[in-house]
Amino acid sequence: MPMSKGRSIGRLRKFYKKDCFLKVDKTILETERLILREFSTSDAEFILILLNTPSWLKFIGDKKIHSIDDAKRYLIDGPLKSYRENGFGLWLVLLKESNISVGMCGLIKRDYMDDIDICFALTHIMQ
Repeated sequence: MPMSKGRSIGRLRKFYKKDCFLKVDKTILETERLILREFSTSDAEFILILLNTPSWLKFIGDKKIHSIDDAKRYLIDGPLKSYRENGFGLWLVLLKESNISVGMCGLIKRDYMDDIDICFALTHIMQ
């Protein structure tokens, strides 16, 4: 029996949510100075640095990210999981001219909040 159009679209949506890596272009937004794009595990070194800056530790807290493997786990269990489950998450902020990572920003669905939270964290380069 052939699948109805509605069922096939539903299956496609389910598959896309499960495997968000089908997207080729992971750029979310570009301005004159900045690029916002989805994180990947190749951004682990930057995450290790950002999550251990004095301002992150003071205002956000210690996430116990002390190695590249910890940073990869943070990305997999955090932003990458959020892309799959929610269709949004935290995005890497890069300076367009130099392609240097300078922070993260985006949307987070927290279990203890009714609404979606807007979050950002920048390195000292942007402060």
